[in-house]
Amino acid sequence: MGGEGSSVDLAHVLNCPVILVVDAGGISATITAAVTGFCQLAEQKNVQISGIIANKVGSEYHAELLRQAL
Repeated sequence: MGGEGSSVDLAHVLNCPVILVVDAGGISATITAAVTGFCQLAEQKNVQISGIIANKVGSEYHAELLRQAL
């Protein structure tokens, strides 16, 4: 993950920010661990994450749980 040719490597080379898209289907609080890992990798590569999109959100309640977790 994050090696040469990866999306974060490409963003670094192009000096462009990233919008992170996360599969939120079936998860809530554990999304924090996934997003934190991506953010740490981006920071190591000097890449800015400009936003996060959670897809496969099951309901408004699920969306609220995700908002609170992030």
